Amino acid sequence: MQDIRTNNSSEAEILPQTTALLTKAEIRNLIIVSVLGAIILASILNVWDFWLMLGFAGFIAPLIHFCLVGSRSLAFPLFLPATFAFQHVVSSVYLYQHPLFYTKNRMILSLAPSYFTLAVLATWVMYMGVIIPVRRAKPITNWHKDEFVSHIGTVQYENVIVTTFWVSVFIGLSRGLLTKIIPNTAFLWLLLSQVSYVALLASGIVRSKQFTVMLVVLTAFEIMKALQSTIFHPAVFFLLIVCCVVVFSKRYWPPWRIAVLIMAVTLSIYLLQCIKGDYRAHVNWGIGTRSRALVLYKSFLGLMKSPKEIFSEKKIGMAMDRFDQSQIVGLIMVRVPKIEPYAKGETILNSIYAALVPRVLAPNKYRAGGEYFFRFTGYESSPGTSINIGQLGELYANFGPQITVIACGVYAFLLGLMWMVFHNRGIENPLWMAWFTFIALFMIKCEDGMGEITNHVVKSAFVAFVIIKFVPAWQELLGIKLRLFRERKAKI
Repeated sequence: MQDIRTNNSSEAEILPQTTALLTKAEIRNLIIVSVLGAIILASILNVWDFWLMLGFAGFIAPLIHFCLVGSRSLAFPLFLPATFAFQHVVSSVYLYQHPLFYTKNRMILSLAPSYFTLAVLATWVMYMGVIIPVRRAKPITNWHKDEFVSHIGTVQYENVIVTTFWVSVFIGLSRGLLTKIIPNTAFLWLLLSQVSYVALLASGIVRSKQFTVMLVVLTAFEIMKALQSTIFHPAVFFLLIVCCVVVFSKRYWPPWRIAVLIMAVTLSIYLLQCIKGDYRAHVNWGIGTRSRALVLYKSFLGLMKSPKEIFSEKKIGMAMDRFDQSQIVGLIMVRVPKIEPYAKGETILNSIYAALVPRVLAPNKYRAGGEYFFRFTGYESSPGTSINIGQLGELYANFGPQITVIACGVYAFLLGLMWMVFHNRGIENPLWMAWFTFIALFMIKCEDGMGEITNHVVKSAFVAFVIIKFVPAWQELLGIKLRLFRERKAKI
């Protein structure tokens, strides 16, 4: 077996001639830290129910897992069980503990007593589903990264990545105009604008000098989009992608440093949630984009002037309420099957059909934005808003509790399988991992329905295939393999 250690790498202390993505010692540490974290979270929330503590551990374990393997693989899928547990268990428990502020949450969940059982089981089945396919995967080490960079670190290859980035950003800025010129292509331009994420990660992997410039430009672009649309979910995903980019593209980072980065990203997301309500209230008055930036800045500044207010019970509760999915799933569990019968896979099949068939051929196919919300909850969403029933809610509405848990595992397993395929290619060429993020991006978004997720995965995979297959520069770049370099070296 070849020694993967490098002479000046602290990674050698952690991965001495290992072929496993996660070592036995790290598995032991993962279990210990997850249990301690669940106990600490239970003490903070003052909840000592064993089942709920198991749910807390299901939230903490994937994050610790990411800290351990984030430098050796683009472990983006681990955010799926983590965000799922947070939105269905942690936030729900917090709101349930504060009935003075959120009586509706307690009322709904009291009518659906089996909710937490379902949510905790689904969390752990999702976590197992994600990690099972990659349990025997080999790590992408400093040796792989350094060797790859040393062979492709030419201006020619860097220009391919940089050009891709600027073309993608231009498409993002021109989406409105392009859609007017070519009707019914808005989603295509959205996907092509998200190729900038691929270029950003690729530039980090090859250690391009343009990485910092690209990061600043893309950050400004995401802020501008959030200001115009008042929708901050893309900004949240961007922060998660940046976290993965920084961790994976750098040389080995110790777990504690990755944990600090995750906490910084989490704090940034929390602050966005704290000021989002005030910002949207001002936007409803009809102010322009420049004024919106000023309002956002003033809201953030006002929040910083009162540090005690940032972590007040009211602010935390409002942020939790925006992330929480228990109220929606609880409404579905109350209504289905007593009033509305199980859909028995109808919405899932509609999702696949809508993703594969162009709207030109099927104008009445499923439309994104919460088409099933009233049907399965019995409530109308507010005018001008799009709200969905989420992965757990839609699976329950189709199959009931038992099959829902299994379906959550299958869904996570498919994501883990995709991760394994791209990771194995990434051992020979780490740039494959950049395209994995592009395709799997929406699969960790727990509040979207299966229609939105399937549509994004299928069409982003098609766009990735077209670019990789028919753009010669990318075809050549992704055709580079470390194995071939080793063979050439041996001949020389």
